[in-house]
Amino acid sequence: MIYKPQTGRMKDNCIYYANGKYYHYSMYCKKDRYPHYNNVFLSISEDGVHFQDYGCVVEDFPKRVWAMKVYQGKDAYYMNSGSFTDDERQAILKFWRSEDLVHWEYQPELDLLAPSDGDVRLDCMNIVKMPDKYYGFSTGDYLFWESDDGKHWTIVNGTIETGPMPQDEKHFEIADCIEIDGEFYLFSGAFGHLGSRGYGVYLYKSDDPFGPFRPIFPHYRINGTSKRWVNMWERCFKKGTEILANNYMYDGYTYECGETYLPPLKKIEKYSGSLRLRWWEGNNVLYGDTLTRVERMTACTNLVEIFEEYPTTFQISKETLALPEKAMIECTFEYQNRAFTQFPRGGVLLSEGDGYGTALL
Repeated sequence: MIYKPQTGRMKDNCIYYANGKYYHYSMYCKKDRYPHYNNVFLSISEDGVHFQDYGCVVEDFPKRVWAMKVYQGKDAYYMNSGSFTDDERQAILKFWRSEDLVHWEYQPELDLLAPSDGDVRLDCMNIVKMPDKYYGFSTGDYLFWESDDGKHWTIVNGTIETGPMPQDEKHFEIADCIEIDGEFYLFSGAFGHLGSRGYGVYLYKSDDPFGPFRPIFPHYRINGTSKRWVNMWERCFKKGTEILANNYMYDGYTYECGETYLPPLKKIEKYSGSLRLRWWEGNNVLYGDTLTRVERMTACTNLVEIFEEYPTTFQISKETLALPEKAMIECTFEYQNRAFTQFPRGGVLLSEGDGYGTALL
């Protein structure tokens, strides 16, 4: 984990790259616990690894500020966020405008209300900017939108063939959408899908921005294989010709539990008709001195509770390997996956004493 605010608590986040800097925005609670997310917090980095707190760029908004997306319109930068109506329905998008990605002004005339008086959801519109159009992909009951200027939006009919994933609020939400070589890739997040009790992100593809989007088999899951609700979202942004991805992670056991962190950024690349996450070389600034000597590495078979089907891991003893206060362990594993519905388990255990330790799974 490379970053979290010094005080308060962040949640759903996104990154925008411009002016040689990485602008990291997140839902933000000044207190430690839900539901006081009525702020947007900004941190800034020049290398994509070392982020510094800037502070709240949307502060004490009268309604909760849900997940956001930042993009460039024709006349300025814009940020949209899911929010709540006066009667507390999560059925509206709020918009902010900025000239410099730091100072943001709420644009009430751009409020986008779901066209229904019922109990519907409208949350965080993810944007694909094309030369002549803006395409929007929102979470909830109204999925597809289009705009000529990035400010004024119209609902468009579209289709997602969700395949093995139920399309309902508890099981399907759009995390992002990107266009590569004329193909549109939709990232969909879900809890408890395909044997993973935690949160995972799954891929759909279409030749048209309005679908039909279909699941990509067998490379369907792009992240998230934990029993715990630790790995949340996968958001994308462009840095020159690269497409990078970020998410956020909990160190607790369930949703809204534990501290929240930004993990290292990943690189997205095409792979076998789908996409995959790769190590981003910009993260190499994390490297310090190389530890070349490991005195003991043994097979460990007492982690049956963690690795149900694959109860063997490697163990590195901190008693025989003097580690500095911060260390990065890099290793390579090869697994044979049985099917896209199952995932292999394995990892490295850093033992700290009898019966307990830190595992990299």
